[in-house]
Formats: sequence, C-alpha cells, structure tokens
Amino acid sequence: MAWELNYFKDERYIETIYTGIVEPLDLDAAFMGAYNMAKNYNTYKFLTDCTSLEGGHSVADLYHLISEHKDTMDRSYREALILPKMAASQTEVNFYETVCQNHGFKAKVFFNKEEALKWLLK
Repeated sequence: MAWELNYFKDERYIETIYTGIVEPLDLDAAFMGAYNMAKNYNTYKFLTDCTSLEGGHSVADLYHLISEHKDTMDRSYREALILPKMAASQTEVNFYETVCQNHGFKAKVFFNKEEALKWLLK
C-alpha cells in the first residue's frame, strides 16, 4: 500500500503518509479513508506527509479528488501538506493546495513536519 493513516488522539488530527507511486485509485482510497476516520473522531484537521511521494497521478486526478467530494466535505476542513523531496511531485502538491483553497478549504504546504503541525494545531 502506498499510503498509511494514523490518528493522534491528544492533538486530534489525522495523518496520511504517502510513499512511492500513488495511483489515482490509491489517492481516492486514502482521501476517503482519512475523511471517514475524521468523521468517526469528529476532527477535520489533516496532516498529509508527502515527503516520500514519487507521483503516479496527475494534476487532473488531484482536481477531480476535491471537486468530486467538495459538497460532502466539512467546511472546517484544514490540511497541512508536507512537500515531497522530488521536485516534480512538489508541483502537484502545490496545485492540490490551490485547488483546496479555490474550493473554500484551508490548505497550506510546508517543507517540514514541525512547521506543518504548528500551523495545523493553532
């Protein structure tokens, strides 16, 4: 599996860790898994660690992901994204941030986990 989900009880956020190639179906499964976990724990704070992401999906897949789910997403949705090491994948993560923001959701990219958590948990 190219992704993993974790829930942090004390800080009340969901972490998604992507590694390697993440195909569009994996992307959707991870997104829905994280979102369903958030509903179960009643938190809409997400930390998405893309440090080891190597691609496997397109910007169209990322746009479709948010566009398809935007009407069912909680408006308190907040996502901190840690940029991947690979430059090509950084462009995709930056695009995803813009798509989220254009649909009215709070999303922001960071270079490291510490800064991402600082923003997410404030």
